[in-house]
Amino acid sequence: DRLHNMRTLQYKASDKRYEKAFETLNVYARIADILGMWQLKRELEDWSFLYLEPDKFKAIEQRRSRIFQASENDIAKIKLAIEQNFATAGLKVEIPLEGRHVYELYQRMQQRGITDVEQLTATDIWRLNIVVPERAGSYVALGRLHELYEPIQKELCDYIGDPRSNGHRFLHTYVVVPLFGRLLVQIRDRKMFAHYRFGIMGLSPAEREQEKQRQTWLTAARSHLEEGGLSTEETYEIIRLVSAPIKAYTPNGDEIELPFGSTVLDFARSVHEEVLYAAAGGIVNGQRVEIFHELQYGDRVDVIKDEAVIPTLEWLEHVRTPEAKSSIRVFLSIQANIDIYAGALKALDAALKKYFIPAKDLIETDLFSRFVRTYGSSDSQAFLLEIGKGRRNVEKIVRELRAYYRKLFKRIIKKAAEQPDEFSPYYLSIETEDERGKLKILVNELDSMGYNIHDIFQADSEKPEKAIIVFAVDLLPRRGLAGTLRRIQTIQVQTIAATVGATTLLRPDGVEALRRRRRI
Repeated sequence: DRLHNMRTLQYKASDKRYEKAFETLNVYARIADILGMWQLKRELEDWSFLYLEPDKFKAIEQRRSRIFQASENDIAKIKLAIEQNFATAGLKVEIPLEGRHVYELYQRMQQRGITDVEQLTATDIWRLNIVVPERAGSYVALGRLHELYEPIQKELCDYIGDPRSNGHRFLHTYVVVPLFGRLLVQIRDRKMFAHYRFGIMGLSPAEREQEKQRQTWLTAARSHLEEGGLSTEETYEIIRLVSAPIKAYTPNGDEIELPFGSTVLDFARSVHEEVLYAAAGGIVNGQRVEIFHELQYGDRVDVIKDEAVIPTLEWLEHVRTPEAKSSIRVFLSIQANIDIYAGALKALDAALKKYFIPAKDLIETDLFSRFVRTYGSSDSQAFLLEIGKGRRNVEKIVRELRAYYRKLFKRIIKKAAEQPDEFSPYYLSIETEDERGKLKILVNELDSMGYNIHDIFQADSEKPEKAIIVFAVDLLPRRGLAGTLRRIQTIQVQTIAATVGATTLLRPDGVEALRRRRRI
């Protein structure tokens, strides 16, 4: 049902699209992962990523398509070589080719510190599956493959003997293929492969019933989700409480059990609080990763320490264990108020970015003061210090602030509609590079925030290679509570305009002067 919703999400309002996509990525895709429904998980992730980060999605998808086209002949030859080699040994195998999905590639870029999609290569895209009839044939196939291509020994994992937390079983290996490079190969029998593709739905009826009984937590999770309004922290808390834990290992082989979704920071806190406070990164299975990297079952983790590191409020968004959260909050609470305040503004700014409202402007508005009073506080600065100390969840606050704004907006718009003359066009000019696409960006961003464009045209600039965009949007009246919300609207519109170029507020005479220079 959720997958169908995501496939038709384009027909929803922009704010609903974002909320649904965020919830799908952080809740439903994870549930699919826990159930072992890998194919469903990846499709849910891609649909979510499309609406959460459309520009990044498009860039990765286009690069992925180009690589597919350029390397499909090479990978087909590799597949044929393996098939022929195995046939000579009397091994019957199927070799489905698989490409990493868009969000999967985004995760890979994050893990490997890749900042430019052009750095992605065919070795990042392709995954080769070898499917054998029976379990015992998996190890025979692995040995034959390693005779054909040189294996990378540190990348070999036996998840048949030690299954993943979602029940998946397979042999995982990387081999070096001449004239191609590193290639990921996963080996399964037919039963394992069906479970890999479809999770619980790939099991037999009897096995499926056993799995349903084991995963009774889904009923509780679904009920909680239906209540609505989940923050990321709340979502992870549900999954942490009811899902199977993961096991990670220190360089010495000591086992550390952590909740699903735990990161390098959680691992560091499990070692020692001082290790958490100095965490600067990690080495996971030989690869350098960021501190926010999510750990998988069986990962071997070494925490990179740097005494110059200072924990920030952002860390709270990336830890899952109560111990890590508590330690970070203790650290934040003993900092100087000026630093706590700055951290709160930074976190609030990041959460508000998608709404084009800078935190420094928001906190000066009457709306913010009114909103703070709904929490029983009359001191905005004290409220921000609570955020900075990690005692209030920023995502939840922004979501509630947005709901508060929409509630007031609906009340005002009914009255304002009875007096349409009080609506007035708000004119701005933008001086920008004379490039195609700038106007489209402006229109799309205004539309995404629900603004009605009253007027728009382009004019010649006195500066070479520059152009002027003149536009007006209809804003709420200036008086009373409507004026309070109008201030938010002006901040938002000015911020949107600033993403395109240098902006200027226009009076009527200025509009007419530019209209005389209007481009035909």
